[in-house]
Amino acid sequence: MRIPDGDHRRSKKRLEDGSDAELGLVYYLFHVKGWAPGDYYRKSPGERDLIWALASYEVEARG
Repeated sequence: MRIPDGDHRRSKKRLEDGSDAELGLVYYLFHVKGWAPGDYYRKSPGERDLIWALASYEVEARG
């Protein structure tokens, strides 16, 4: 499936300006942990909440 070009620009803007926290988390998991975006989005809402908490803890612990 191909994402329309307009969606790419909006996603990039949301990453750059920090307006989409979940997209920022997905980028962190992709860039730092080597996850594919689908690895996150296929999780249940409860698993996503736990991933969010663990990633937040790791980032804060790094200071």
